[in-house]
Amino acid sequence: MSIFTPHYLASGQLASSKGTIYTVPTGMRAIIDSIVYYNTTGGALVCNSYINDGTSRQFHKVSVPTVSRSIVLDNNSPLYLDEADLIEGDTSSATSVNYFIFGRLQAKR
Repeated sequence: MSIFTPHYLASGQLASSKGTIYTVPTGMRAIIDSIVYYNTTGGALVCNSYINDGTSRQFHKVSVPTVSRSIVLDNNSPLYLDEADLIEGDTSSATSVNYFIFGRLQAKR
């Protein structure tokens, strides 16, 4: 039986142009439980997430109110990714939104 190990997978700041914020490591599968955006500024911002699973790209757009957080995914709707699949993101104002990605990894067999 394979076990998915809980992980704090990635964190950083979103840029104003689309960039990769997480790539599933080689030899692994991932279940992404949540992506959290935290707005550090005094004004509402827009954040975009692009989920590229190798066959299609999903797009999620979320508004993040002043100095607060928004959750793009939650435990009720996890995202399943395979090795080399990636998550990209951008925001309307560079260095103003921190991101946190939580999930679980499993070694491929």
